[in-house]
Amino acid sequence: MAPGHSRSSSCDDSLTRYGPRRLLEAGRSEEALNWLLLAGQNCQQREEFFGPAAHLLAEMGQPALSLRLLDAVDLPSMQRARFLLLLEADQLPEALRLALETQDKDLLHVLLAALRRHRRLAVLLHCESALADRACRHLEQSLLPGDEPSLLDALAALHLRAARFHAAASVYLDAAHRSTSTQQRLQRLLATLNCLHLLPPHRRVLRRQADIWDEPALLAHVARARALLALQRVQGEAALSEGDSPAVLVHSLIRAGLFDEAMAVCRALAQSPQPVLEALTFRATHSSADVHWIQCNDSLDQAGYRSPDEAAARLLQLYLAQLDSPDMTRAVADQWLRAGKSPLPAWMALLIKRKQPDQLLRILLQHGRIDDAIRVASEILDTLMGAPCPDIHIERRAKMHQWWPHQSIQQLQMAVDALSEQGNHSAARARDEMATKVDKFVEWMHRE
Repeated sequence: MAPGHSRSSSCDDSLTRYGPRRLLEAGRSEEALNWLLLAGQNCQQREEFFGPAAHLLAEMGQPALSLRLLDAVDLPSMQRARFLLLLEADQLPEALRLALETQDKDLLHVLLAALRRHRRLAVLLHCESALADRACRHLEQSLLPGDEPSLLDALAALHLRAARFHAAASVYLDAAHRSTSTQQRLQRLLATLNCLHLLPPHRRVLRRQADIWDEPALLAHVARARALLALQRVQGEAALSEGDSPAVLVHSLIRAGLFDEAMAVCRALAQSPQPVLEALTFRATHSSADVHWIQCNDSLDQAGYRSPDEAAARLLQLYLAQLDSPDMTRAVADQWLRAGKSPLPAWMALLIKRKQPDQLLRILLQHGRIDDAIRVASEILDTLMGAPCPDIHIERRAKMHQWWPHQSIQQLQMAVDALSEQGNHSAARARDEMATKVDKFVEWMHRE
């Protein structure tokens, strides 16, 4: 019996069960489709007929034919079946369009779940603009506190596509707080920063709940995340937690030899770098066979160091130059000399001498470095009297007769006198030279 001459509204399913199946098995797919379309026209309950018919075609390996059948009948109640077929056929933009047109949130969630599962959320970025905007609005309206961060990533990417950089930054920040791993948190914080950098400076501020997130706050969290990742690489996943204090984090990084990360945390979280400098000074003044920490610090050139203490001294030099703090350099010099490591490195003495030559003189005297102290005292006196000395910078030299380290120089003269009395001939010569220079300076002050 031909399908067009069918009978009752019950639509004997033998039409779908046997006739089209034999045609499909024979490779006559177009005839099978026509058969089903004609048979369905005679049914009072068309949904009950075309649903199984579409399922039959998909089951027989003909999903495209099944879609053509549903498109031809265009029944609202069949939209879900059509959506699932589009999804199965990997026609994702069409599936997205259908989910949005029907305003069925369940369908959209099914689609997004499939995209997340197969890591294909980027499909949303390649559909037409109007469709992407509708998907973006739907995501914003349907997001729940427990949704996965990857869903927020998709929403942020849609905002970026539309050049809504502030909205994208805000979503990335929310995703960062929902992240379950430090690596993911770091990536999303960096994405937040990148979005903010696309905005004018006055708009680079985010508000999340009661907190204000500006660029320094984000950089602080980035530094913390990077430090935690570095610790995890060295010590394993249970190294530290997000809730540990900055001081605990810095000390953990120091113990692991991660000095670059420790300095970054100090800068970003307003911590004193003194513990880092002290630890490096100890390494620089004590021999050790421990070399693993060298490769953990990118600031160091990995070649060219004869020993770990030499590498530590080089890293110390880099940090002190960056800090440009005579006080911190002076503290390091004091620790260096107390450790019995002599002489003081020329670069370290220079960092202090350029801005605080009198302090350098006091440190050298305090640790009995008489020869070095004589040389520094001579340079100070020459500079005060107007002689060019590129290593010492004293502003308003004409008025510096009111400033000179007379107590330190007197102590130096007393120390040199004591040495000369012990028969030290070089000390006797130094005493005479120092006395001559001091007299010359006093005479110069009177002239001024």
